[in-house]
Amino acid sequence: MKTMTKFIPLCIGVCITMLAKANIRPNASHPSKAQAIIDPSDVTGLRPATLGLSLGFQGIGIESYAFLGSRWQLHAGASYLPFQGSKNYLAFPSRAVSMNLNANIAQAHLLLDFDLFPNAYAETVQNIALSAGISYFVSAKGTAKMKLKDPYYYGDIQLSPDEVGELTAESNWKGFAPYVGLALNNLRISNRVGLNIGVGTFYLASPSVKLNGTNYLADNYQNQQQLKHNLDKYYRWMPSFQVTFNYSLINNIF
Repeated sequence: MKTMTKFIPLCIGVCITMLAKANIRPNASHPSKAQAIIDPSDVTGLRPATLGLSLGFQGIGIESYAFLGSRWQLHAGASYLPFQGSKNYLAFPSRAVSMNLNANIAQAHLLLDFDLFPNAYAETVQNIALSAGISYFVSAKGTAKMKLKDPYYYGDIQLSPDEVGELTAESNWKGFAPYVGLALNNLRISNRVGLNIGVGTFYLASPSVKLNGTNYLADNYQNQQQLKHNLDKYYRWMPSFQVTFNYSLINNIF
């Protein structure tokens, strides 16, 4: 909790600082690029940092970008994704299972982009960047509640789904997660609006796991360590795809 309370204000502070101070000037060789202003009193051709709305696999969020030179760009942000759903499936060839899902993902991140092809002829290629950084998942929690959809028969004895019991599995990947990916930055929509597209992956922290059952399923807690082992081995990489619409109060920055 102490780590979380330090990291999230840091990201918020970076956003505010970038909006307040990160003014830059177009690069002479590539007008679409920018470099840091040497003289703050010279306001010709300023390109300030932008604030944007993001949509993606990690939900909806906010994002702020600042240009650190002709090839570097810093961005900080946060996102939130709640999810609920239900599904019926066959756990065994003849046993239909009803499952209710509940997920909650909230994270803040601080990333640095490096333009890979600044001298490319095509402006779109100039905007391709390598992106890397760190994220803190305040919550990356999933809960699944499962029980039989139909009655269970043991000889002549019929047991209803409620009598058989319910199995609840909880997992949470809360913690720091490194990020690496590719970005397509600063695509112009209008003089004040730009588009950024990012694709990559997070490497999540080792999850905490709880497995509880009721009635005839109560002994399933013994499988908790096996579930944790499987999640650790196969479910640490979280893919990311994010589209951000950026806006600036200053005209003609894109």
